Amino acid sequence: MDPLYKLSDDLLPFVFQHLKAIDIVKASLVSPQWYLKIGKSFECMQKIWLPFYESSSPLYNIKCLLNSERSYQNFKIQRGLPGNMISVFKKFQWKKVMIRDDQEMDCNDFKALMTHIASTVDTLDLWNIGTQVSEDELPAINFPNLRTLEYNFSSNQILPVFFGKNPKLLEVRIVTLAEDDDDELPNEKISRLFKFLDQNPSINDVKFYGASSLFFRSQSNHEISLRLEKFAFADDFLENADKKCFLKFLSKQHNLKDVRFLPESKFNDVNFFVEIWKTLKNCKILTLSKCPNIDAILLLVTNTSIEKIRIESEINVQEAKMLTVTPNLKHLHLRSLNNKLLTYIVNNIKSVKIINYFTAPYEEGLVMEDGFENIELKKISLEDYLQKLYPNE
Repeated sequence: MDPLYKLSDDLLPFVFQHLKAIDIVKASLVSPQWYLKIGKSFECMQKIWLPFYESSSPLYNIKCLLNSERSYQNFKIQRGLPGNMISVFKKFQWKKVMIRDDQEMDCNDFKALMTHIASTVDTLDLWNIGTQVSEDELPAINFPNLRTLEYNFSSNQILPVFFGKNPKLLEVRIVTLAEDDDDELPNEKISRLFKFLDQNPSINDVKFYGASSLFFRSQSNHEISLRLEKFAFADDFLENADKKCFLKFLSKQHNLKDVRFLPESKFNDVNFFVEIWKTLKNCKILTLSKCPNIDAILLLVTNTSIEKIRIESEINVQEAKMLTVTPNLKHLHLRSLNNKLLTYIVNNIKSVKIINYFTAPYEEGLVMEDGFENIELKKISLEDYLQKLYPNE
């Protein structure tokens, strides 16, 4: 809300005492004038971030929090966590927590935070957490209401905290960076992750963001058959040896219904994509960051299970030939649509009933998501289109 950090500190108590904010994102406003013009709208005040770092007077922010009569539930913490936050832990019931901490968090503070929020938190995002905690110091904690967990693999030492009972945990997102992709990475760290996934049968959605290859180097991890229904990954970082392990892992996941290639995917290996395609025997929804090249498309076998395909970049008629090997395809989600492409789909892919497309021009890196702001989503019924195109048939 305040990207330029032009604060008006005298408004801090007012923000905490009187605004019905759901997310504490930042304990400040741009200016009193800004508040008079925009801030009176309740919709504009749904997200207020609260960073804790020296220049933002953390003690003052904490005092405002402790004096607040509001029951805040959603928090983001970044750049250091002062020890006197313990009083804030105890005051609120935390439901959504995001930690973007590039400073080291004290181990005891981390344990105190996890212990307090465990009973209420449903979304926990530990994408970057700087604490150098020891695995032996972390107890296994039960998170009875946790549904979504995201963490950075470089902070993998925090994982033992989640080896308690997580009966409602559905989605796990693992973020890896290029520097995490180290040939010397101990296999036990990777095995611990797969053990965690295997011991939580409620997990049905796993996403590997970034350097996925480090997870697919050990044969032993890929005999595991998880209960996954959704799986997202990128193929760009996979070496030839890793690809064999990855295909083995994918073939063991018999319940996959929704598979997504993340934007990092390059589709450079024709045979690899073809082999992945063969494993998608039960897949209903397939999301591609872009189409594979025509050499791969010509080698694809028929897939009768896929009913919906999302393609997040522009495609042409030649690339649309991929859709002809999915005879039960009903729903097509495209970046854009033109008359030539539409005519090809109508004439060659008879099963398609609905096409979704965005009217905004394609931009590199723009990910297509349901409800994406400022992009108009239109629907076309091919049955209606055909009736208008061929009214006498």
